[in-house]
Amino acid sequence: MLIFSPLFSALHGYDEIMLSRRLLFG
Repeated sequence: MLIFSPLFSALHGYDEIMLSRRLLFG
């Protein structure tokens, strides 16, 4: 879990960036 947690956090952060880009440029 200690190894997976940062990976999940990074993926979640990337997903938030993509969603905000869609909202701004969509």
